[in-house]
Amino acid sequence: MAKKQKDRSSFASTLVTEHFGCSSIADLVSARRSFPATARADLQSALEWTFSQRFDAKLVGLHRNYGFNSLSLSDFLNEDHDPVLIGPLQYAEVDTGDPSAVRCLQRGLWLSQSDDLKFIVILDYYERHGSMELSIEVSVLPGTAGSNFSSAFLVDLEKLVYKSSSYRGKVLSLEQTSRYSGKAGVIKVHKLHSVEAIEFPLPDSEGRRKLIRLYSHNLPVSETLVDDL
Repeated sequence: MAKKQKDRSSFASTLVTEHFGCSSIADLVSARRSFPATARADLQSALEWTFSQRFDAKLVGLHRNYGFNSLSLSDFLNEDHDPVLIGPLQYAEVDTGDPSAVRCLQRGLWLSQSDDLKFIVILDYYERHGSMELSIEVSVLPGTAGSNFSSAFLVDLEKLVYKSSSYRGKVLSLEQTSRYSGKAGVIKVHKLHSVEAIEFPLPDSEGRRKLIRLYSHNLPVSETLVDDL
């Protein structure tokens, strides 16, 4: 009896090879860059800007049964045990201190092109040695043009991440992960209560003189300044 052929329509590898017009994932060349989990919201903003302002792209979600492992293009070659499948887009809401949380993609695949140069981008959010990390992998067909493009893409994306202001002007702390690794975990945003200036008790003139004389043992304070208070 002939062995039943697998339905490959849901395989991510099928989508990628059709996009490039190649016969195998092994024909591609990729470059990968890692980002700390603390840059998750900023990386999401950078990716959204890149694929709305610079390149048109098709975005699909990626799914694996063993989702705790990191994901790279080479994993697309495995079509027997735990293949990488096209699935729904899955987001996690990240608190950046703004009224609305930032929706950050867990795993995704962008299929796009720059002029005649086709490329794909894989985003992965995964656990490594007890801490969460992010990775971006850009894949192209072999050649100097593709190599130069993937390098420039990653450099430009990193610049956008550094310029982002998701946490600027906010009070933050780095939370530990569940396992001790010496690394910081996710960012926690502390929402401070607003306080009216009238709620702060201010000393009278005599009280201000006492405070300045108290600190004058360590700080040079002019006697004239004390007398003027």
